[in-house]
Amino acid sequence: MITGGTNPVAGKTHFRLSDSASQGAALAFLKQIRQRYPDMEIVILLDGGPSHGANILKEYVEQDKKMHLEPLPKYAPKLNIQEDIWKWLRKRITHNFLFDCPKALADAIRNSYRHLQGNPERVISLTGKV
Repeated sequence: MITGGTNPVAGKTHFRLSDSASQGAALAFLKQIRQRYPDMEIVILLDGGPSHGANILKEYVEQDKKMHLEPLPKYAPKLNIQEDIWKWLRKRITHNFLFDCPKALADAIRNSYRHLQGNPERVISLTGKV
């Protein structure tokens, strides 16, 4: 499972690989973002993922005070800029390709995300809706 987030203005994108789409994985991603930006005010737009409304996320954000969770409208994938990153990843990684094992797929995901992380202009061009 990939959890991802993107700042289209700065061209920054972040990800976390986990074994499941659990509440714990979502919380680990929020903590990862907070660690990366320790003093910043952060607004995270959430799609309708099942773990996104979890109480542990709400409790974490209530304690954080500088992190805010805002839900995107239902059935509005065009408002979710992360969908543009997912689309790029699918084309780059999985189209017409068969992986020998889950680790090979995870390595391809990591490598592709690292490519984006080193190319903020590419992230901006992929998410150019700002």
